[in-house]
Amino acid sequence: MNINDVIKTKMIAVNHASKYSNDVITIEEILKTIDIANAHIMKKTNDKEVKFGMIAAYLEFLTALASTKKIMNDKNGRNLVANKLIELSNLLKGE
Repeated sequence: MNINDVIKTKMIAVNHASKYSNDVITIEEILKTIDIANAHIMKKTNDKEVKFGMIAAYLEFLTALASTKKIMNDKNGRNLVANKLIELSNLLKGE
């Protein structure tokens, strides 16, 4: 996986966020699926640039997801997304 793959992943993530916002899938399911995928990628690479890119892609996904009407109208969903954003923000800071 190289930086181009990471950029492609970012684009896919943003597209998925907008697609899922109108689906019946729950926010919890989306976050769980992404957590699993993210953990899998993190285990497979030691490349710091790729890891940083994956975290950035995840942040972008969550930001796009957070701006959807479904999340804005769901207090539990907003809290879940906010907690994930804080967690990732701390990861980027190296905490």
